[in-house]
Amino acid sequence: MKTAVVAVVKNEIDIIDVFLDHVVSCFDFVYLCDNFSSDGTYEKLLEKATHTDKIRLFRLKSKSFIQSALVSFLVNTCFSLEDPDVIFMLDADEFLPFPDAASLKVCLKLLDTELIYMHWDNMVLDHEGRLVTAPPYRSKISKVAIFRAVKKKFGRIRVDNGNHNIKRSRRLQSVISSFPLLHMPIRSEAQLMKKLIIGNVALIMNRDNIGFHLKMLGEYCFDNIPRIDEIALKYALRYGENIDLNEILATDLNSLQRIGGEVAWLESLLATKVTILQNDCYKQIFDAVMHCNRVTSGKQDGILYDVAGNIVNVFTTSFITRIRQL
Repeated sequence: MKTAVVAVVKNEIDIIDVFLDHVVSCFDFVYLCDNFSSDGTYEKLLEKATHTDKIRLFRLKSKSFIQSALVSFLVNTCFSLEDPDVIFMLDADEFLPFPDAASLKVCLKLLDTELIYMHWDNMVLDHEGRLVTAPPYRSKISKVAIFRAVKKKFGRIRVDNGNHNIKRSRRLQSVISSFPLLHMPIRSEAQLMKKLIIGNVALIMNRDNIGFHLKMLGEYCFDNIPRIDEIALKYALRYGENIDLNEILATDLNSLQRIGGEVAWLESLLATKVTILQNDCYKQIFDAVMHCNRVTSGKQDGILYDVAGNIVNVFTTSFITRIRQL
């Protein structure tokens, strides 16, 4: 059985070393796309790629939110060139609960399906470096992994934004996995503040109300700096839920439980390799905000480059293109 992963990352310097170690250990093919990071993430990807032939590296320059088109292109390309049995799509803060490829493949061989849905298990590192979660608040949000049979059936796969599903999934055999997707959305107070600032800048530039909770949470954090550690913990445990600020703040931290020994390998990686953003946090915020205002040349909405700087694909979001993507 051959496995692959597709991941798009941007400014994930604090956790990228952990993520790269994980995906290289677990997958046969690793397709990574950097969305023009400004914090050193891309340089980490380049360095890792020189030490393994598993990684195929891309870089995106885009002025639009084209995640669906980008991930779909990478997934279809990976299926065509590598012919894996299954492709996972992960973000840099998501981990499978397996220490290596052998453990993952044993679990996959037991599944007779075309799609796997994996529910998030939001977790954080406590002050003693232990992974903890809160079972009463287990997330209902799931991500999807795609088996080769889907490519054969549809020809072209269209992945939804966020990698939560694919188009025409109702026509496919699917299962909810017995294993969760370990999710580390908030790793430090500084990283939370960076997330809130950049998120609000993006909302202003897009002129929409998507993610309006970021505005309320940001205002509350800046008004309650002494409580930022507690707020970060509660927000991480409830991450992705469609709830208001009061519900987040009412999260019961007495329900925290340490993750079992089966993910001790991840706890060890996180404790030793996660970088706590402090001194350089403000520069990263500035660079990321400035990047929000950069545009690509011409009328393209996104240009995908390979590691040598050659253009691999050009993405557009014209009306005709959108119709074809339905």
